[in-house]
Amino acid sequence: MKNVIVRSISGLIYIAIIVAAILGGWRWFALLTSVFTLLAIFEYRKVAGIRPEPITLLADEIAALALCLLPVGLMVGGHTWLAYACCAAAPMGFLARLTSALFDKGENAFDQTARSALGVVYAGLPMLCLNTLYLTNPAVTPGIVLMMFVLIWLNDTGAFCFGTLLGKHRLCERLSPKKSWEGFWGGMACCVLFGVAAFFTLNDAGLPLGFWISLGAAVSLFATWGDLFESLMKRSMHVKDSGHLIPGHGGILDRIDSLLFCAPATMLIVIIALGM
Repeated sequence: MKNVIVRSISGLIYIAIIVAAILGGWRWFALLTSVFTLLAIFEYRKVAGIRPEPITLLADEIAALALCLLPVGLMVGGHTWLAYACCAAAPMGFLARLTSALFDKGENAFDQTARSALGVVYAGLPMLCLNTLYLTNPAVTPGIVLMMFVLIWLNDTGAFCFGTLLGKHRLCERLSPKKSWEGFWGGMACCVLFGVAAFFTLNDAGLPLGFWISLGAAVSLFATWGDLFESLMKRSMHVKDSGHLIPGHGGILDRIDSLLFCAPATMLIVIIALGM
């Protein structure tokens, strides 16, 4: 019972922070994505079995953070300096990490470097997409970002409820024994129905019904894939949780694994559907 209470309280705080950052404007949202990026890189390196070397950690953090903040420098007026800084920092961090491998006397130097490169893309690119989406149209896209988060949480809740009540057929037993096809379709149904409801009640921008249905279905699908990919990574490295930052939930990667797949997918849907 105590664990349930702790998990519920920490989950509500996590949700409140995200909602407040989205509604608070681009500065708070950029800060949120920056924190997500830095924590995700730190946890990813532990999960991926990368040696805890301060220099290589710093190089990875710089490259990923530069990717995350590049849209802010490019799209927010008066912040051209940030765009230049990010354009310089991203390749510098990446090249520094590659160069450091030349001085790595271990037998798996290439493997370590390749894992680092994947981590920069895995954490940095989705945050670049997220900031790009948020800043594209200040009158519309912050609401879409909030909707995406709500759909991710709704999909998790729907999948858990339907899976618990009706789950019999395993979705991907080798990666996540508890996930079922019934839970998957239940989560997607919740997301699509919520998308339809949003069309009638939250559609101030006049977005078409097809957009909301596509968004609900895509977020449900990519959220599941994002969760399964992190499970693949943790099982491959024999790790249970990515960390212990959030009581009752594990690390930050355990909370944003779905987001890392949903952010690029949502941005693509917006580009295709709305031509932004």
